Amino acid sequence: MRAERLQAISDKQALAEGVRRYADHAALGDWYVEGKETYSADPRKSFELLWSSINGPTAWDANPRVWAVEFKRVAP
Repeated sequence: MRAERLQAISDKQALAEGVRRYADHAALGDWYVEGKETYSADPRKSFELLWSSINGPTAWDANPRVWAVEFKRVAP
């Protein structure tokens, strides 16, 4: 676990947050979050749109510190 700035999120981290490839309608954008209007050609931008839809239109620009928590799946 570590603290980092929101806008430092990587493409890989955005995918871990639920951004998915949208293959059916490329005109809307290649990346989206299911159930939200977050279509974008960039997974980070799609996450930005998700963050703003949850936290308000200026939340992304504030670039707050957030906790980055990573999990490793282990088999019993």
